[in-house]
Formats: sequence, C-alpha cells, structure tokens
Amino acid sequence: MRTFEILIEQNALGAVRPMAVAAHAPVSALVPAIVDELKLPQTDLFGNRLVYLLRCAEDGSILSDDKSLAAAGINSGAKLALDSYVMDGSVATLMHKSQQSRQPSFYTSETMADSSLFPALGVQTSGSLPRVYQRKKGQWSRRAFLLLGGAVLGVGTAGLGYAAYHSFLSGATTGGMTTRLAQNITPAQSKPTTAPLTIPTGARAGLVFMQHQQIVRSVTWSPDGKMLGSGANDKQLLTWDVNGTVQLRLQQPASVHVVAWSPDGMLLAAGAANQITWLNAQTGAVLGQSTQDHTKTVTSLAWSPQQPARLVSGSADMHAIVWDAATFTPQTVFTRHSTPIEAASWASDNSTVATSSQGGAVRVWNASTGQEVHNFFLDAQLPMRALAFAPTGSQLAVGGDDGIVRIWNGLTCQVASNGQCMDMPMQMHGHTKIVRALAWSPDGRFLATAGDDGVLAIWYPAQSQTPLFKVNQDAPVLALAWSPGGKQIATASGNTVTIWGLQ
Repeated sequence: MRTFEILIEQNALGAVRPMAVAAHAPVSALVPAIVDELKLPQTDLFGNRLVYLLRCAEDGSILSDDKSLAAAGINSGAKLALDSYVMDGSVATLMHKSQQSRQPSFYTSETMADSSLFPALGVQTSGSLPRVYQRKKGQWSRRAFLLLGGAVLGVGTAGLGYAAYHSFLSGATTGGMTTRLAQNITPAQSKPTTAPLTIPTGARAGLVFMQHQQIVRSVTWSPDGKMLGSGANDKQLLTWDVNGTVQLRLQQPASVHVVAWSPDGMLLAAGAANQITWLNAQTGAVLGQSTQDHTKTVTSLAWSPQQPARLVSGSADMHAIVWDAATFTPQTVFTRHSTPIEAASWASDNSTVATSSQGGAVRVWNASTGQEVHNFFLDAQLPMRALAFAPTGSQLAVGGDDGIVRIWNGLTCQVASNGQCMDMPMQMHGHTKIVRALAWSPDGRFLATAGDDGVLAIWYPAQSQTPLFKVNQDAPVLALAWSPGGKQIATASGNTVTIWGLQ
C-alpha cells in the first residue's frame, strides 16, 4: 500500500500535525479517520451532527470525496485542513473560515465565502455530503489507511484546540461570510434562523446622557436592553432608561470604577475603592457587600454567562476573586499575577476566566480551582487594560497601552516555553493611544474598542485587521458596552454617556 505524509492544520495560527495516509484511499474514507484521530466533535453546541470536508490549505479548494488524494493531485508533504459543517436535516451550515497566516504582521486570508475558491463547489459537493460522514466500514478500516506520522506535542489538547477554533471560534465569527452549498447555507450560530448578517458601516449619536457631575468610568446594559447603569468619579451609581430618565441614584463610598449588570437582570454589582456592593437592580437595596477581601481599588467586575451565577472581581492588589452570587462570599482567590489586575472576563464555557495586568501578562484559569488552564500570554511588557472573551467560542481580545488590539485563542496554547505561551496573537492597529475598553457584539462577530485617543472603532476580525469604521469623540473613552440587541453601543467619555446607533 502506497503511503505518504500530509500535514493537517490544527488551528487558526497555523499549527500542523503530520499524518501518514494511504495515497489511494478515497477522501470520503480518510476524513472520518482523521476526525477520529484528532478527536474532533461529532456535534455542535445545539446537538446537530457535524460533517467535515477536506481542503487544500494553500488555495482553499475542496477535495472531492469520491477521489483519492493521489487522484486529486495531492503530494506527500501537502498541507490540508478540515472544514466543519452542521447537518440539520437537509441543510448544511457552513461553520468555517479559512486559516489565517501565522505571520504576526499579516493575519488575513480568503474565506470560504470567496466564490473564486469554489468554482465547482456546488457540483462536487451537492448530493455527496452524506458520504463524507457515513463511513463505509465494510470497505475501509481506519488502520488500513491512517497512521500517525511523528510525535506531536499536546495530542490530548490538540483536538480540543482545533475544535475550539473551528467549531466555536470560527463558527461564531463568520456568520456573514458564507457561500451556497446544496442551495442551503446559513450562518452556523443562527439557530433559529435569523435575518442575514448586516455589517455596520457607521454609527450615529443618539441620546447623550449628562446626569453625572464627573468623569464616567463604567457603563453597562441591562440584559433586556431597556436600561443602563453607569458609575462615575462623582461617587454615583445611576440606572436609567434608553430615553435618559434616571430610575435609581445610588451614593457609593468612593469613585465608582466599575458596574456590571447580572445576566438575569436581577442584580447590579459595583466596585468603589476596594469595596464590592451587590444591589437589587429594581429597588437599589443593598444585598451584600465586601469591604476587606480586596485591599486596593477594584478595577474590574464580570458576571458568569450562565448559571450558577458567579462574579469575578479583579483588583490593584493583584488578586482576582470568584464570588458566589447567592451568598456574596468568595469561592476562589487567584493570586498568580505580580502586577495590578486591570481587566477580567469569563469564557463562554462558564468555567474559565481570563485576567490581564499592568505588567502585560494575560492569565487564563479555572474559576473553581484557581489553576491556570495553560501558560500565560505576554506579547508586550506594558499594561493590558481591556480584555474580553467572545460570547461564543474561544477568541480572547486584549487592548494595551500601545494602542494595539490583540486576539488569541484563549482556551489553548500550542507552543509553551519557560512558563509562557508563545502563541502569536492577531494584532489589529487602529488606535494611537491607550486602549481602555473593548467589547464583542452579542453574536461574537464584531468587536468595539475605544481609548485615550477618543476613537470608537468597530472591527470585523474574521474579515480584516482594519476597522470597519471609526467615530471620533472629544475626550478619552474610558468604557463601552454593546447593547444586548447588537444595534447600539454606549460609550463613556468625560461626564457623559453616548448611545450610538449602528448603521
């Protein structure tokens, strides 16, 4: 049996895994074996069956499933990649974006939306998709054509890393970049079916809220999108509706650095000086308070996305604490940072937290155990003041004092050295000064960033490293929040909060 080695791309940063395969085995038999070997998921988050297609990493062309690699002109040493689709009845849903270059200075690539990559995709694939995942066991045995081609670091996590990027990260960020396959293609995360993706091209200022007397440091939306909360140096925590009518005016012991509305809409958490206060969002009644657990200013608060409800706080005392939202008591204290913590965020898995610090270290850790998930990221030794996991997938966006926005696959590390993860982030340049705030759109496709240059920038990271557009404000923007509906963004600049309508 003739064999040769191929290289299977394992994540968006270009890591590959060598495999020895039978040259004359049909692609329809090779694909399930590769999926098994990499331990890739069989279903998506909604339980729909996943189907994988094999393509050339270099030009993006899909390999016909009724041909062998040799017949398709694939040579030993070729780099291939798997694309994942959702099989939902007769509908195949595209979930994948073409791999990004590993070069740190250039992270852009053609995607599966580019019709030039698929001159005959409908002809080759329509009607043959089921054969990709319905393996004919009687005709082919996996060991008959698939052998591991050399040792690979982190075999157990390699499949997880690949799945995180392709089934979660890419699927969550490429909703508008799809091409018709068997006449039925819809964004993978749009279940139930939603309107086609609209890419914003600008923003128009609507309400300008001016009820604070000093600099506003934090802004948050209620989960139903009807209310906002804001905190400022005037020691006031205000809640107000989208028309600017104040509902609650709550005096705090010091400047309010951060405010966060719980996902169920019932609670507000506020950080003022070293204190954290939990309040009833409807009445303003104080439900719990921590006055001694942090010894310096609370700089960040973030609620877990799912039940059981937990809150993570980060502080200038270099500690992060995970709180039980039912009892307002500490569950986990994370002490691995050596400089003040600037930001904290939960991953969509509801168990992983990322924190960033003034020293530039970004650490990813388990909220229940306090153990780090992998080695820390460090792309520059300067403050990283803004950080956010995408609401779906594993993208972790970080904003630094150098004005650069960095995006990592936050849940995995492909290359580690001396305790540090050496994976190169995507770098996006759009600010000239410190990035103070960033937030993902609710569907995880777009990213909003802002900072000391007074610029609000909107990005589509899956498509480009260049902002879709920028909006200039007259003063540094210290905070921003995306509305739950995804159509508006609130920014805090000076003593005002502006609600921008995306166009």
